[in-house]
Amino acid sequence: MSSASEPVSNQTAEDLKKYLSFKIPDPIDIKEHYRFMDSLSRERKINLARELLHNEVTLISYHGCSTLIFEGIEDETVPILAEMVATGKVQHEFENKIGWNWYHQSDDQTLFPRMLIKISEYLLKNIKVYSDDREKYVMNFFDFFLECEGDHSKNNIKSKIKGKRQINCIF
Repeated sequence: MSSASEPVSNQTAEDLKKYLSFKIPDPIDIKEHYRFMDSLSRERKINLARELLHNEVTLISYHGCSTLIFEGIEDETVPILAEMVATGKVQHEFENKIGWNWYHQSDDQTLFPRMLIKISEYLLKNIKVYSDDREKYVMNFFDFFLECEGDHSKNNIKSKIKGKRQINCIF
């Protein structure tokens, strides 16, 4: 959400109200939300997406992240996406399908692995702040994406990230 020193514009507040008025018919279907977001100008889309980042509904927050990612504003989303991983929301609410839209709806074939690498690096950098419950989800993510196969040593995780960078030509 906007900080106290950066009030939400009237237009963004109106966009947010309309966006949040759409019902979510099932946990992964927000077609009306996508159509509305797509109808906005780039500036309005980015402003609305930023307001959605910390929404209590994970799918809405994820849509805000994905919108910013598709607009080329990737790094701003990494802490939010990492938090979704660490809280188990990716595993339980998305069945580990984080990034499905980055892979299937982008012509940039490096987008999906690049985002997962950024999330992995963030998680690794912040691993000490996670409780045991959260660390479990982080390790599951490393096993799933990096194929750590239970070896969660910092050196192995760094090596796996480096390997993913090389395979996908992301430097």
